[in-house]
Amino acid sequence: MKKIFFLLLAVLLTGTAVHAQKRTFMRFYSLAGNKFQKGYFAGTTDSSVFIYKQEDTVEVSATDIGYIKTKRSFGHNVLVGTLAGAIPLSIVGAIAGEPHENNNTFGGVLHDAVTPTPGEGAIGGLMVGGIAGAVTGALTSAFRKSITFTINGRLADWQTQKKIIDLLPAGK
Repeated sequence: MKKIFFLLLAVLLTGTAVHAQKRTFMRFYSLAGNKFQKGYFAGTTDSSVFIYKQEDTVEVSATDIGYIKTKRSFGHNVLVGTLAGAIPLSIVGAIAGEPHENNNTFGGVLHDAVTPTPGEGAIGGLMVGGIAGAVTGALTSAFRKSITFTINGRLADWQTQKKIIDLLPAGK
């Protein structure tokens, strides 16, 4: 059990160290209000913004942008929280379960009734971890402040907002 605990702690610390290198995630919405592009902030020019999208750098013209939102969406935070809680707890539940023995004594039957099998432990861990992770993702989403930059396709508005956008952390 100690090995599992230290393994999960190492995975958690590795994920925290990777996540500590902040960069700005941006979502771009058209003049009609539809999301048309997303990626990590790379830089700006007088009439456009550059983002990293997978392995490429994409240029988004300011005249096509209705508004820009930073940070990830609520649904993304809930999904990541759910997966982060469900997967480790299902593994721990499977490891904690015991196979039932065919013991016809009262003590054996009672033990089998209250002790989960590895499959039952995995399903229980999946459900408990999924719910706890979803709640955690929802709470973190509630406390993360997304910034909205309104452009409305006008270069004058872009020049005003560009000064603030240039202060955001960029990186791949």
